Amino acid sequence: MSRMTLDNLVTGKILTPLREVLYGVEGIGKTTHAASAPNPIFISAEDGSNHLNVQRFPVPETYQDGSLGIPVVQKTLKTR
Repeated sequence: MSRMTLDNLVTGKILTPLREVLYGVEGIGKTTHAASAPNPIFISAEDGSNHLNVQRFPVPETYQDGSLGIPVVQKTLKTR
């Protein structure tokens, strides 16, 4: 039986962590915009967030290194 029925309608906000991927030319304000999110955690491929007072992982040395930060953040959010 389908879950898509009027009996299964949900009303209101569903609180989930905000996830964004920002793309644009250098200096447009991507990092500053991301820093305005509540409690952001940065996984940066370069040092563009150094001037901001935010939480960040060390700059990864490899793609795999950077990818390892994602499940760490997801696990932390699930335990809060």
